[in-house]
Amino acid sequence: MVRAIRLRNTRRDIRKKPEKERRIMKKTHKLKISEKYFNEVGLGIKNFEVRKDDRDYEVGDILELRLWKNGEYGDFVLIRKISYILRDPEYVKEGFVILELVTPPLYGREFTDRI
Repeated sequence: MVRAIRLRNTRRDIRKKPEKERRIMKKTHKLKISEKYFNEVGLGIKNFEVRKDDRDYEVGDILELRLWKNGEYGDFVLIRKISYILRDPEYVKEGFVILELVTPPLYGREFTDRI
């Protein structure tokens, strides 16, 4: 049996962050994704993305993964939420991040939309 321990003052510490460090509204990032990886993410085979760290990604942000095929956008988009970010230089090349992706609860188990 696993027991969870509640840390003291956790909520209070979060509230003490300066306003500019707290981002209330999560960002939506519109990104291109090749057909091969689009299909793997859509089927749930691939639940991560390796990206350049140039967009200020944060846990909770939304990714709109737009199908990129033959040099132009396709008709479909996948919506995913960032649940974990790995920036450790020991495991990830400098300037890149690995983002763990989950389907947001709002969209149910699977969400693919036609643009």
